[in-house]
Amino acid sequence: VVTITDLGGLSASLGLVVQVINVNEAPTSEYPLTFVAENTASGTTLVPKTRVFTTDPDSKVFHYSLRQDGNATDRNGTAYFTIDETYGTIKVGPAGLNFEKHPEFTLTVVTCDYGLNDCAAACPLNWLCSDTRFTVTVQNVNEQPTLRVADAYWVAESAEAGTNLGYVYVRDQDVG
Repeated sequence: VVTITDLGGLSASLGLVVQVINVNEAPTSEYPLTFVAENTASGTTLVPKTRVFTTDPDSKVFHYSLRQDGNATDRNGTAYFTIDETYGTIKVGPAGLNFEKHPEFTLTVVTCDYGLNDCAAACPLNWLCSDTRFTVTVQNVNEQPTLRVADAYWVAESAEAGTNLGYVYVRDQDVG
């Protein structure tokens, strides 16, 4: 009730109803700092759904995606990481992880809600999204060196001891 009184002491009252309308707020997500050994198999889970924390007062269902900002894919467009769109789980992608080429990734996860009351496809204009950045650190693993030799070496039967037959090439990617 709103009451107004004039200087002469006369007053008037009016009943007033205030209605608060719920609006959609964007979700927020948290991802843990993540470490992974290089050469970990494609499809290996790095961040399980139990480690993805998303909050939103309006929604309980979310859509997750990785921002394709050049940090999530190699130069051919092959993904270093994949994300489960429903749970936000992060896995090693088919591009593979190599410490010597890319020791750290800063990924951006885009988390979208489905609007008020989780109305999904019925109201995509009401979806709100937020970005969460987190770091994946690739740990070095000592890899076996590789050898390259010729298919065959030929030497004359009269060759002197110490005659050079050819070369053996060794490469260790951990050394350079």
